Amino acid sequence: TLILHFVLRFASVMQGAFLPVVLGTLTELQEVWCGSNQFESELSSGFGALRELTHLCMANNNFRGDVPPGLANCPKLRYLSLSCNRLDGNFPQWVQEAPALQELLLHKNRLEGLLPEWVPALKPRLKKLELYQNCFEGPLAAQFAVPSIHAAPSTFASTSAATAES
Repeated sequence: TLILHFVLRFASVMQGAFLPVVLGTLTELQEVWCGSNQFESELSSGFGALRELTHLCMANNNFRGDVPPGLANCPKLRYLSLSCNRLDGNFPQWVQEAPALQELLLHKNRLEGLLPEWVPALKPRLKKLELYQNCFEGPLAAQFAVPSIHAAPSTFASTSAATAES
């Protein structure tokens, strides 16, 4: 049996658990929706093996560590939501080279450092970029300091120098 979509929502029985590494072995997987499960771990580097992945939502958990650099190996990734976690580290450099990425939601984390000067150049390609409530610094941090307006057909938003909520 070929598994293309994996959905796990509100799995309170898994509170405090970590995401099974087995997802990284399902190489034909196209979508992973595992938001709001209270997972506590670092995000798996195994996502880089998912070359067919188009959508990854791991929002509203307790993931920590960096945004997985292995996601750079997912050329079809269009939607990435890692918002409302405890991710730290810098803005992921691989985003600049992600050909299919249209929505990047990293708000309400603990990401830090200077935003790369090329971030505004993502505007034509990305329909949505949400980076608010992180710990970014520098001149671009203020430029992206408010949440996006979701009523607009195409939105480009936010980062904040404010600390992410725990």
